[in-house]
Amino acid sequence: MAGRKIEKGFAEEVARYDASAPRSAEPMTLPDGSVRHVLKLGAKGRVLLPSSVRAAMGLGDSETILGWLKDGKLTLEGQRGALKKIQQKNKRLSGGRSVVDELIAERRAAAARGK
Repeated sequence: MAGRKIEKGFAEEVARYDASAPRSAEPMTLPDGSVRHVLKLGAKGRVLLPSSVRAAMGLGDSETILGWLKDGKLTLEGQRGALKKIQQKNKRLSGGRSVVDELIAERRAAAARGK
């Protein structure tokens, strides 16, 4: 082998994937627009959400978070954000009218007829 020139190509050492190597902690924007975050599972199964994630989710201190687990995937959403989505959907489905205002009007009309 001494003096024999090894050509590049198949003779090169192949870099192997090392699962124990530290991963980048920086968020990565994926082609579909989602942002991947690498989070660590801490003591007692706790996960710390970075401030950028909390801000993007509109979460404040001690806020309630809802979670859905399906097929091994956990989806998190702030309770206030979920409520806003439900309210917006209801508004679209009701044609922009307030069912609460309608109920109050019906009750007042019924009370007026009953006098």
